[in-house]
Amino acid sequence: MLSAMSKSAITIRGETLDRARIEQLLAESALLAFEECDFQQADLSRLNLQDCSFAHCAVAEASFYAANLARTRWQRCRGGHADFESADLVDARFDACDLNNASWRRAKLASAGFHGCKLTGANFEEVGQLGLRFEDCLLIGADLRRMSFRKPG
Repeated sequence: MLSAMSKSAITIRGETLDRARIEQLLAESALLAFEECDFQQADLSRLNLQDCSFAHCAVAEASFYAANLARTRWQRCRGGHADFESADLVDARFDACDLNNASWRRAKLASAGFHGCKLTGANFEEVGQLGLRFEDCLLIGADLRRMSFRKPG
């Protein structure tokens, strides 16, 4: 179901989406808002989803490998084993998401924020992290190698 938010914005609700459908939507509008959508196991690698929002979406085992996800907003999404490796997530915000065992390896997470998220077992190895924030997050067993938690000074 589609509804126009403004001339260039489209809200997609309750759909199961694959790569072909996302590419079609991106051709129609540069700004997409996804609500209660299912992206499970979808290959969304290398897509430009910059500035899009995701609310109450299922992204388990989806691949966002090397995708442009800068300034995206994620609210209450479920994404166990999602692949964000090498993705651009600069200024992205995650609120109350369950992203256990997700891979963020080599992702650009500068100025990104995770608030109230479950990140158990997530892999944050070699991420670009300047300004990255974790607030009230569960990080049990997460791989945080090569991350610095020093305040710039």
